Amino acid sequence: MGEVSENRRMISSSLQRISKTSRMHVPQLVHSDASTYSDQKPCDLKIPLNKGAKGAARQKNTFQQRHAIYQHSDEFYMNLALEQAYLARANDEVPVGAVVVYAPRDRGSRKLIASPQVISFARNRREEDQDPKAHAEFLAIEEASWRLGTWRLKDCIVYVTLEPCVMCAGLMIQSRISRCVYGAADPKGGALGSVYRLQDDARLNHSFLVSSGVCGKQCSAILHDYFSAKRERGKFKRKAIQIQKSACKKSACI
Repeated sequence: MGEVSENRRMISSSLQRISKTSRMHVPQLVHSDASTYSDQKPCDLKIPLNKGAKGAARQKNTFQQRHAIYQHSDEFYMNLALEQAYLARANDEVPVGAVVVYAPRDRGSRKLIASPQVISFARNRREEDQDPKAHAEFLAIEEASWRLGTWRLKDCIVYVTLEPCVMCAGLMIQSRISRCVYGAADPKGGALGSVYRLQDDARLNHSFLVSSGVCGKQCSAILHDYFSAKRERGKFKRKAIQIQKSACKKSACI
């Protein structure tokens, strides 16, 4: 229990730091391998630029403008999910990251009644935890439920770098999320448009909105690079084994 409490405190302090960052400036992606990803850029955020003769004077309002935009920008929150994906890659996990944003709305007008805020984030941990359900979005949803004290996440938006699988899409239905935003499509196992469409299946008791392709190039690039590097390592390993076997045979013959 002591370790669990300590983990909760660490997560809470990390979330507070991310919340402060989102109110102050756009976070720059910190890559675990700068040499590999030096040419990668974080997803572009659409920011209105002050132009004209009075542009310099208007720069004083830049902070307020950015604050208003970033609080509602899918690209901003996807960048936070990408940070988690890079952390997963650094731990030799499939680089997928997720963030859950709490955006309470009025039940009648559906207008926001409070500023959206990040309440949980996670990365893939299947190999590290040896847990088949330790997908990034699964862990983020679990943490969001704990933080809100309810299993109904009806005012929550899940941002994830890869299209959710059947398991994670099912959890989204069970937790009653309002929306899911993902970056890269998964043509072999995606359950929100690529292979299945669980988000609007009339046979199920809940439906939710889906937005796809947000920062799609960046989300696809990190996955492509990870699996390419993994295949190369596999080739070198097999070649080394063959060389070792052939050397053993020659020594045996001698």
